[in-house]
Amino acid sequence: MKVGLFSPDYMPYSLRHYTDNVVRELAKLGVKIIAFSGYEELPSGVDLYWDPRGGRGSPPLFFKNVNKPFAVTFHGVANVVLPLWECFGFNLKNLIAGYRSKRATIAGWTAFRGNLSCAIAVSKYAKKELETYLGLGGEKIFPIYHGVDHGLFRPGLKSSNDNSYLLHVSLYQPKKNIKKIVKSYNRLRVDNKPPFIVIAAGYPGVKAKNGISIFPSPKSHKELISLYQNAMGFIFPSLHETFGMPILEAMASGCPVITSNISGCAEVAADAAMLINPRSLREITAAIEKLTVDQELRQILRAKGLKHASNFTWSKCGEEHLRVFERACSKGI
Repeated sequence: MKVGLFSPDYMPYSLRHYTDNVVRELAKLGVKIIAFSGYEELPSGVDLYWDPRGGRGSPPLFFKNVNKPFAVTFHGVANVVLPLWECFGFNLKNLIAGYRSKRATIAGWTAFRGNLSCAIAVSKYAKKELETYLGLGGEKIFPIYHGVDHGLFRPGLKSSNDNSYLLHVSLYQPKKNIKKIVKSYNRLRVDNKPPFIVIAAGYPGVKAKNGISIFPSPKSHKELISLYQNAMGFIFPSLHETFGMPILEAMASGCPVITSNISGCAEVAADAAMLINPRSLREITAAIEKLTVDQELRQILRAKGLKHASNFTWSKCGEEHLRVFERACSKGI
């Protein structure tokens, strides 16, 4: 099989990470990938075109006119699903830009309702989002989970995670709920309160206060792995995720997880994490307090997380992509 991969010069890190891993696994399965960055480079002689970047930005309109099956990966539309202030903050300029982006997202995807051979959704929740908010038919949407690089994200040499800090990792957006995490931490009433390390690339606020250290620059994989391995717990009460890769990276590293009971967070974490209402300051605070004082709970969550994360591999992800692509090419969908 030959796949024409739409790969513009710039892709956000998360989308590039996903694409590179799937492309690597497809190549192992004998798929020839022909990358291109625009309509003028559109390759001929391929069996299928694939845009792996779908989400707030819809596929480029030139894909409406290709004469081969067209597949897209859908990563979510928080700008459509969430109230604008939860996605863009309360800044008036950002809210106006957010409203325009919402309209553009809906219009862009509406244009493709009859032109997609298939859509790969990164979770069952993402599939529901694509059906409910953008009106695509569910019979053409196939959930496929991401994988985790278990060669990188794995437990450290220590047998337990009872070190003295809590951890959060994300690329900063209002939906990551960092303000509420900080408020919850400040409300903790526990002896020997552990410090809280927040890795939030792009965070605009105060960087250190009352036991919290916020790092507004991204960390390397090596640095993140060490942080995951040695943390007491990972705190990730996001308001919206269609997948939530940090959840699984933490679990694979042997770190107990607290995350949201909504959107893709609950689906991806399943019963291997403490699930809380991310809009409830009381629930977030209570969960952090319980995790902090209960060593047995941390050990239970650590074991559950390791077992659960082992089910998510890039090889499985690549195989499932190939099956969907082959089905699209055979006109079975």
